[in-house]
Order: sequence, then structure tokens, then C-alpha cells
Amino acid sequence: MSPKPFSIMLVDDQVPILESLQQLVENTGIARVIATETDGESAVSTALRERPDLILLDVSLGRQSGIDVARRMLDEWQDARVLAVSAHAEPIYVRGMLGVGASGYMLKDNGPSEIASAISTIMDGGNWLGAGLPPEIV
Repeated sequence: MSPKPFSIMLVDDQVPILESLQQLVENTGIARVIATETDGESAVSTALRERPDLILLDVSLGRQSGIDVARRMLDEWQDARVLAVSAHAEPIYVRGMLGVGASGYMLKDNGPSEIASAISTIMDGGNWLGAGLPPEIV
């Protein structure tokens, strides 16, 4: 009997990105997407209601900061696990997400093997810093 797949929630303000991320996550074979949201307010309430194993959260949600959304989620649910997924590699974003308690950070253009490794590492209790991030981050 294969292990139960991890439950994942995706948060990104761009629907095409959500759809691509959903396909990447589902194709890992270790996770399934149970919820998607396009704004921070809905993301916080859905995360608190659904309690996914891991939340993949964009750093820029239109007018909202993913850092602020992650902070709110983690303030209200300390056991939440957040993996920041972003187009931004600048240290200010990475440090911001990790500083509020995110378990990892990866760039959106990283491939399917990296997303599977990130999910597995975080779900095993580790932290993840993806390929392509500036060396001064680590």
C-alpha cells in the first residue's frame, strides 16, 4: 500500500501559474492539491479551515504581500508549513519569508524534481532553499 499523498494548498494571484503549479505538484506522485486561492484573505481562511500539510505561497499577491499572508497564517496556526514560491530571488524577499517562519523558498522556474524534493524535505521536518537563489542567502 502506498503512503497517503501530502495535502497541498496553492496560493498565487495568477490563475495560469496556479494551474501550472497544480500540475507540477500532482505529477510528483507524493502530493495532491486540496485547495487553491488567488488572494491573501481567502488563503488565510482556507488554510485555517482545510489544514493542508503544506502551503505553497507566492511572495507577491497583487496588492498583497505574501510575507504578510504567511505571517498571519503562522500567527493563527503555528504548525502550518509554508513553502514560498516566487519569481523573486532578491535576498529581501527570501529573508522576509524565512523570517516570518516559512519552511522554505524556491523560484517558480524550478522544475518538477525540485518541487518534489522541496515537498519531501519540508514534510520530513527540514527546510528548503531552492536552486538559483543568491549565495549570500545561505
